[in-house]
Amino acid sequence: MAEFEALNKLYMQFRNDTNFRFISVTFETKASIERIKKNYNIHYPVISTTMDSCFLMNFNSGFPTKIISDPSGKVAYYVCGGSVNPKNAQDSIAKNIIPLLKELLNKVN
Repeated sequence: MAEFEALNKLYMQFRNDTNFRFISVTFETKASIERIKKNYNIHYPVISTTMDSCFLMNFNSGFPTKIISDPSGKVAYYVCGGSVNPKNAQDSIAKNIIPLLKELLNKVN
């Protein structure tokens, strides 16, 4: 939850780039997803699947997990866990994820 605002800002920053896709995957129910999206003003897509599928996607590492793939589908960034402090979450995304996304998108644009 500490990352919601930072991830939303990231999504809003890159959403108009046709080479950018942002997907959040959770094992929450669709009703829970809609409630959380409304309560936290989340604009990015959130997909519901099984807990087993979530663990398969994050290599049984735990949550939250952030994965970025390059244009070929190869994993370019993978980190499990995150700060419980929204400011620290924002700083981490600004320092680690945004520069990588810019680099990857510049390669394909």
